[in-house]
Amino acid sequence: MSETSVNPQKRLWLTWLLLGALIMIPLVLRYAPIGDFLASPERLRKYFTQQSEYGSLAFFGLTFALTLLGCSRLLLCGIGALLFGFLPGLLLSQGATLASSFTQFAIASWLGGEIPQRLERIWRVCGFHQRNGQINGIFLMRQIPIPGVILNVGLGRLRVGVAAFVVGTFLGYLPQAIPAAALGGGLG
Repeated sequence: MSETSVNPQKRLWLTWLLLGALIMIPLVLRYAPIGDFLASPERLRKYFTQQSEYGSLAFFGLTFALTLLGCSRLLLCGIGALLFGFLPGLLLSQGATLASSFTQFAIASWLGGEIPQRLERIWRVCGFHQRNGQINGIFLMRQIPIPGVILNVGLGRLRVGVAAFVVGTFLGYLPQAIPAAALGGGLG
């Protein structure tokens, strides 16, 4: 694949966005009363479940932000099942991690750039070179123990179709998310 240059304005915009996030996260952790909630899992569960739809929305947003920054989606899937029960926790965490993965994918598509050669080999092994095998290829890639952000960025640079990315990622996350949610739900 030929190397394409990244638009300097896009790179500057993304740099400022990431810098802003890196500044805001420590400020929120420092000045928001989050330490009280993290000290007691029971208090955290009570807070999220008493908030009705806002508790679910808060968990979704928190999971989205944390997975966007690289936190383990499986850990958050287990926490979701611990807080909300197996199926609601699984669906909330799946939705949030899918939205986070899609955001990384969309940013990589927007920025463009070269695909690392090692990832090109993985795409070919998973049958990704076939136009009709994109969902299957994405599903198989999600089973490989590679950080999701690497796959999301690589798929974004490959200019994979949005529908194939969403369906393949959702289905590809399920085989690992179901046991994590079962474990988290069993702890609650």
